[in-house]
Amino acid sequence: MTLPDTVRQACRDIVANARLVRIDDDALASWAASFSPSNARTAAVADRLLLPIESAANPERAMALSLAATAVNFTSGWHDIMPKRPGLSGAVSTITRLADYERATGPLTPARLCAITTADASQIFETPQDGGALEDLLDLLRSALNELGGLGSEHRSFENLVVGCAGSAATLAARLAPLPSFADIGFYKRAQMAAAALTRELGPDYGPTAFTDLDELTIFADNLVPHVLRLDGVLHFDARLVERINNRELLAAGGEAEREIRAAAVEASERIVACLEHRITAADLDHALWLKGGQSRYKAHPRHRCRNPFY
Repeated sequence: MTLPDTVRQACRDIVANARLVRIDDDALASWAASFSPSNARTAAVADRLLLPIESAANPERAMALSLAATAVNFTSGWHDIMPKRPGLSGAVSTITRLADYERATGPLTPARLCAITTADASQIFETPQDGGALEDLLDLLRSALNELGGLGSEHRSFENLVVGCAGSAATLAARLAPLPSFADIGFYKRAQMAAAALTRELGPDYGPTAFTDLDELTIFADNLVPHVLRLDGVLHFDARLVERINNRELLAAGGEAEREIRAAAVEASERIVACLEHRITAADLDHALWLKGGQSRYKAHPRHRCRNPFY
């Protein structure tokens, strides 16, 4: 089984035995019937989280920045306490700060990433070392960048790492998955999204990022996609779980509620893709749902919070 296949199976098993979250298949079918795959694909290609750099002239630099941005894309559980840039969400604030640091100081080589300290992370991500939860977050950000740098060093460059995957997104995910900061067992959100992010940043026509199996990836299970699917009626949560979410209670990382929410989002998305006769990939569906989650209707309601280092 490929790594995405293990995610599908794990999520299917969780959904089959879930007590707190269920999928409404009738609502799912109606949702899929009203969804435009072509519009979603266009949006996924057009939307780039990182500001443009000369990727064609320096693919190593572009790959390093894209992979590093994926490595630190996990701060949702701290968004209530971390500083954000005006008008930006927590996730986009984190990625934008990293991109600004890269432009100001130069390419994120493996050696540079390996050398980043928690104090450096405090400066890069404009977040104070408070001796508490924010410092824990900064240490996680530092570890993620150090580990990615170590993998890049093993392959002598990030381009070698990607080229060695021979056009397989699933292979890239499998290479990232053993890193502690990517070892999101059962979901592997960021390990999988790395290939989709590279394709979005460098373009599908650049050889090493022209992955031939992007359709093998699942969605990138977090807390926003299931939130959108719940408000759209596709997912139903136990009333007590909704109350906990509305009260902004932190859910336990790896706990029953948190795993059922993420697993149901993965399985529901697999069923949506099947309803649409695979005219869209799960990765592009994920991006469409992520963009939808930025609308005021979805922002008006709390989504589940969890200090999970994987999303």
